[in-house]
Amino acid sequence: MYYPMKTRPIKPQVKKTHNLKQKITNTLEDCFDSRAFSTFPYINKGLTSKQAMNKTNSGNCISLSTFIKDQLKKQYGISSHLVPATVPSYIHRDGFLDICHVALLIPINNSSYYLVDPAFYLMEPMLIHTKNPITPVRAVNIHDNNLDTIYPTLHTSPDRLQLNQYQTMPKHTKYCECYSNETSDDTWKYYLREIMNPDQAISKFFIAIRGEPFFVSTKMENGICKKDMTIRKHDGDSVSIKMGDQQIYDGHTLAIPSELKQQLIDLLQSKNFDPSIVSF
Repeated sequence: MYYPMKTRPIKPQVKKTHNLKQKITNTLEDCFDSRAFSTFPYINKGLTSKQAMNKTNSGNCISLSTFIKDQLKKQYGISSHLVPATVPSYIHRDGFLDICHVALLIPINNSSYYLVDPAFYLMEPMLIHTKNPITPVRAVNIHDNNLDTIYPTLHTSPDRLQLNQYQTMPKHTKYCECYSNETSDDTWKYYLREIMNPDQAISKFFIAIRGEPFFVSTKMENGICKKDMTIRKHDGDSVSIKMGDQQIYDGHTLAIPSELKQQLIDLLQSKNFDPSIVSF
């Protein structure tokens, strides 16, 4: 279930891009509007993160970050890199390794980067300066549609970091430590190195430990990312289905009314998501 994580240094950006922040923001918002966080492709079909995104327009943090990475390259010729991250305590589960998350880093020059994290619903690129303080950014708590403020600070590890048996970082690794609102004691970190094997090093244990599959799509509304549809299996043969904050079904998977099931299939298909996730 656990595999050694492989990372490498990130090369600085050589090409200068006009309106870089706006182009990243547009791509991020497109991700919120057209892609979904889902573990169904891994559990039901055994897909990789790239396959999940290509075939179902959904996937985990690796899939979402890879979608933005590919779109930035395809549309604007912008290079970017998947970077490993930890998570705050409310997301962490027993059995997770320290690094269990991925975001996307876009180099600007030798001393600054933009970071986006679609799976944590950061609403704007985080500008990381290696020589100056980092400005806080907005994020959405999609469970209550409230805006949070993320406070980042850049650090450099003086020594080699041995996080666990499978995850290490070399001496002098830079990392961005963040906290949300006033919870300064519950932090998470983005390491400024490219992760080379994210599915093997993270998805393997993440999917195995999370177990029961779930799907969360979002939509942009008045400039804010909001929860759209949630499908979550629980207690073996039960499923909870919500539209926004409204519970429309919670019960046995085989007892979903046929009319509701067809509506869900039609809705998923209309947004190019995988309708088979409601074929229990």
